Amino acid sequence: MKKIFTLIAVAMMALGAQAQKITFDATEGLKAEYDVDGFKLTYVDTDGKMAVDANSQYFGTAEEYENLGARFKTGGKSSEKNNITLTLPTAGTLKVYVRTASSGATDRNLVLTQSDNKLFDQVIKENEATDYATAEIEGESKKVFPIISVGVNAGTVEVTYPTGSLNFYAFELVAGDAPDTPDPEPAAGLIDYPTSKDGITLGGTTAYDNSQKYHANADAVSNISFANGYTTEGVINANAATLTVEGGFKAGDVVSVAGYFNNTDEEKQAAVTLFVGEEGEAPTDLWTSGLFINGRTNAADPTVETYTLEADYASLKLGRANGLTGATRTNVTLLKVVRGTETGIVELPVTIKTNDAVYNLQGQRVDANYRGIVIKNGKKIVQ
Repeated sequence: MKKIFTLIAVAMMALGAQAQKITFDATEGLKAEYDVDGFKLTYVDTDGKMAVDANSQYFGTAEEYENLGARFKTGGKSSEKNNITLTLPTAGTLKVYVRTASSGATDRNLVLTQSDNKLFDQVIKENEATDYATAEIEGESKKVFPIISVGVNAGTVEVTYPTGSLNFYAFELVAGDAPDTPDPEPAAGLIDYPTSKDGITLGGTTAYDNSQKYHANADAVSNISFANGYTTEGVINANAATLTVEGGFKAGDVVSVAGYFNNTDEEKQAAVTLFVGEEGEAPTDLWTSGLFINGRTNAADPTVETYTLEADYASLKLGRANGLTGATRTNVTLLKVVRGTETGIVELPVTIKTNDAVYNLQGQRVDANYRGIVIKNGKKIVQ
């Protein structure tokens, strides 16, 4: 362990002239602005929910980690009243030290945007073992959370968290070559719940709900909860999720759905129907899923089912299926739409690009022939 700390110390000294790092101090509380040699953090906190307090966490890898003792709490999801902006004096690699504000949260995503291009958009799932390392530190097993690294240009980066509050422990800028300019997001958009709620509008008694449990009633998970059916006396009511994307949906687009219900009565049933039509009209049903599992008694993950659109539609609607025996509250855990092409199905992912340039510990760019400790995408590796 002593060798590890020595290696970290040497690396940090070498990077000192190249890296600018914003950290937080619990004794100072929330400052009006953070500025480290032109690398700035500003924020909007209209409702006074943000705060800085003491909280010790480890970030890095099991072999190389750093302890940070204070966090910047956003106190709520991002909006016009609650957001963060970083000003970058130079291009390079932006490193974000972040955790969720709840160890059980599974739907809180971090979004980093520069010049209308998304550099990063992923759910921060710290409660899953694959998302953190474990290290023996002073005789105790400690979680070591990953550091998010993205390539950035000089300018501003918008930091948002649209599904829930996050805790930030540090922001770091490592100077380097400018990254490739990210491609713009596909114009058609993408429905990708629970990663994002974009393109989904809920109406009536349909709501986002994390109180319903599954995995044999063990895990509360964010879901779209359909409390009632989508028709009343044969016409569409407000109890549905409306799906929209720029340019509308196209024939060949693939809709994926997974879900469950939670009820002590095992005779209850749940399913969803994809349909089109306006409120007050008779619906045109396109597809009905199979019966969902009972998450109270079943420990399995919900089964993902798919349907391929046979025509173009300006918008789609999803509702609790009609005609079930003992219909009950229906919970959707996954709802995606991907674009179909003539050569097959192509998912429209968020564009995430990183800087593939490699540097030595003196900040000099090196090629694949260099041997030793190098920095790639903000991480130290042995080449």
